[in-house]
This record gives sequence, C-alpha cells and structure tokens, in this order.
Amino acid sequence: MNGTKKAISGLLFRKQPDPTQQGPTQPFVNQGNIENKGIDASLTYHGRIQSNLNFDVTGTFTSYNNKVVSLPAGRKYIDQGSAGSGRIGAFSRMQPGQPLGVFYGYEEIGLFQSDADVQKSPTQPDAAPGRLKFRDVNGDGKITADDRTFFGNPNPDFTAGLNLAVTYKNFDFSTFLYASVGNDVLNYVRYWVDFPQVFSGAVSKDALYNSWTPDRPNARVPRLERSANFSNTTQVSSYYLESGSFLKMRSLVIGYTLPSATLSRMGIERFRIYVQGANLFTATKYTGLDPELINSDVNNNTNFGIDFGAYPSNQRNFNFGVNLSF
Repeated sequence: MNGTKKAISGLLFRKQPDPTQQGPTQPFVNQGNIENKGIDASLTYHGRIQSNLNFDVTGTFTSYNNKVVSLPAGRKYIDQGSAGSGRIGAFSRMQPGQPLGVFYGYEEIGLFQSDADVQKSPTQPDAAPGRLKFRDVNGDGKITADDRTFFGNPNPDFTAGLNLAVTYKNFDFSTFLYASVGNDVLNYVRYWVDFPQVFSGAVSKDALYNSWTPDRPNARVPRLERSANFSNTTQVSSYYLESGSFLKMRSLVIGYTLPSATLSRMGIERFRIYVQGANLFTATKYTGLDPELINSDVNNNTNFGIDFGAYPSNQRNFNFGVNLSF
C-alpha cells in the first residue's frame, strides 16, 4: 500500500489581458496549483487447494482526493468550457477549495406541477407547469445567477480491480473485474434527445412516452414543447446528472493445453487452445451507453465526466485462438 501526496504547481493559463489594451491573443503563463492526496494498494495471494488445482488472486485499490489550491492572481474562479457545451455554457468551474472538474450550475429539484406550484415557489424566469424547477440556493426568493452551485463531482471515491487466475490439470481460467465507485457523469446526450426544441430528429423513447403531462405528475422528463428558455434548455443544471459508478468484467479467458506426452510424438512443445471474451457485462445505473467515458482532454474539459455521445469502447467481443510452440 502506498500513500501519496502530490502538489502540481505552475498550471498553464492564458495571461489576463489589460482591458484597456487590444492586441494578439495573450500567451500561456505558469500560474495556479493543484494538490492530490490518495492511496494505492495491491494485494496478491497464491493458493493451492490440491496438487492439480492452483489459483492466484490480485486485488487493487486506488482512492484520491484533489483540490484546486490557487489560481492566477486576480482570478477567483475559471469556468471550464468545452467544444461540446458551447450552446449552454461551461459545465464546470475551477475554484480554490473545490475538486478539479466539479460540475457547476443550477440544482434541479423537480418539475413545476401546476400554476399554484409556480406561484408558491421562488420567482424563476419562464417558470411553468412541466418545466424544470431550480433550488433557491441563497434563499432570496428568486432564481438568479447567484443560485448556481457545485452539484456533482466526476472524480470517483475509489476504483478497484480484481484479477483471478485458476489452473486445474490442463485447463486454465482467468478473469479481470474493474469497478469505479462514487463518480458522477453529466449525460449531455439527454440535452439532444429529451428536448425536441434542441433537435427534433431524435427524441428519446423516455421523452416520447414518459414526459410530463398533467396526468403524469411523477414524470422525470419535462413536458415536450418547442420553446427553448431558462426553465428547460438554456442553462447548465443537474437535470443531466447521473451516477457513473459501474462494475465491469473486462476479460474472461478459458483455455486447454494438450498433454505434453501426446505433443512430443508430433514434435510440438506446447499446444493450447482458448476462447476469450471482453466486456462481457457492465453493472451500472447509468442510462447512457457507457459510464466509463473515453479519455479526457484536460485543456478542453472534453469528456471529463461529461458524456457527449462519443462512441464507447465497450463492445462485447469473443476471440478464439491457439498458442503453438515447437
């Protein structure tokens, strides 16, 4: 087991320009610091149940916490935009004391159910039955930009892996399980498929059959409409937030090695046949294609806990093979 504490200093940011001056794009400068703390643990056990039955088990565990320590002088925060979120703004905010990549916007607390519900709730632009209701964070009785808050963290509480290998006589078996627990995902795909005013060519089944109507007060998806406004699609909110925790079986291999006595008469040293399956199952509550998103582009905040609908790399596949030695 290893405990780590790592300070990252001199992050690259563009220099803040003098508002009284005009000229070329400002250069990057080394300013800002991040701190990471965590542990990495690995444990392996080699066992034997009988002379012909052996097994190896290896477990790994990683947990970390990071936070932004400081930003360039004069910057209280930096909103982190990306190429995929230009329509409604930045999904995350970099601010001292907060984790890197934390989501920032309005906290959605349900849907307005009636005109009476609208009247008794804090004043919110474009509020109407069936539209998103946001939390009045500062308690001033109205929903404004001051009510935006941190509402989700793409960093997991921990990740863990399990490797199991078993041999019995000439048979061998191995599998690898991997889990990520406690990470949040913004399912931005829902922005495109839950709201026909955004893209009418691909409305989700959930939006089509389970969107809000006066007869469906417990619906999760807002009412279907053509208006794009503050209370449905023009603001970053926790409506898109989902749990990204998952357990995956990344690999499973079953093999058989022919007896050496049989092989020696044929001039063969080793002959093994096997079948291998990859990505055989994923256990998760995430409603998108895959909670394990493709690698992040830190400079662009792309896919660091944000699902923009990129084709996932979780395809189930099977391979048959032969290992042959002379």
